[in-house]
Amino acid sequence: MLAAIGLVVFGYEFDSGKGPRPETPQVADAADLASGPDPESGSTDAMPVHLVIRVSGDEMSLRGHIAPGDAGRVALEIAARRRAGSPVARVTLDSTGGSLHDAILIGRVLRSAGVTTEVRDNDICFSACPYLFAGGAQRIVQAKARLGVHQSTDAEPDRDRQNPRKALSDLQSSEARVISYLDEMGVGPGMLQPALATPPDRIHVLSAEELSRYHLTTGPTRG
Repeated sequence: MLAAIGLVVFGYEFDSGKGPRPETPQVADAADLASGPDPESGSTDAMPVHLVIRVSGDEMSLRGHIAPGDAGRVALEIAARRRAGSPVARVTLDSTGGSLHDAILIGRVLRSAGVTTEVRDNDICFSACPYLFAGGAQRIVQAKARLGVHQSTDAEPDRDRQNPRKALSDLQSSEARVISYLDEMGVGPGMLQPALATPPDRIHVLSAEELSRYHLTTGPTRG
């Protein structure tokens, strides 16, 4: 059964090279980096298991795993900054993914606020995170940043075996909602192709050409 995008677990990509990343798509084991730091970043900080929200000036950073309820936290912080007269203008991302539902909700909050989303050098945006990233009015991926997609995991396998017809219907509805959201954000639904073709334990790291072709980026990308 073709898995549509639904609840997504942690995703990781391994790249041991130190030079510039090639422009061709990469697929790697999702568990290779586990919850540890990117070896190229020079940081010893592990990826947070919960989404950490930090604000400095007009910039917000979102780092860690996206969980149900995080959309409300982000929306409240953005609203508070606007009321205080110091609205958020840019949101940087470093995330292994998580709840697609909340990622999409956050994406809509960011689009409503008109902010720029950015993934910086040595940071990652995997699984559900690229859908959050799509919410930026302007979207930037720095040269050594990585965006990656894959299939969802089966959150309720027992239920799906008992009623495969309903499970398929739910998956198709989920895919339709994702396509509608991407269209709303001005991102090509073609990005679902590598996602649906990549097993949950693997990550398809989008090349600069793919980022441009799917209109995921509006600003500078790798290279």
